[in-house]
Amino acid sequence: MEYTNEILNELKKLNKNLEKQNQIKILKAKDVAEIIGVNINRATEIMKRPNFPSIKDCGSLKVEEKAFINWLRSEEDEEMEEV
Repeated sequence: MEYTNEILNELKKLNKNLEKQNQIKILKAKDVAEIIGVNINRATEIMKRPNFPSIKDCGSLKVEEKAFINWLRSEEDEEMEEV
């Protein structure tokens, strides 16, 4: 019986870790600014671009982390093509 409880506890821990990995992380303009090394006003301007995957939440711009990373990579690719 104790062995079964240990297994169940381990399964619960694994499940919690998987849930954390699958959580969607939302970035605010402040976070975007820190990541790309600009001030918050510049980050907001960038987030207003038509090709930026921002979402509006209660009047403030936000972006899902994975979408932001994909956008950043596509911007870098475009810069490389222009060179």
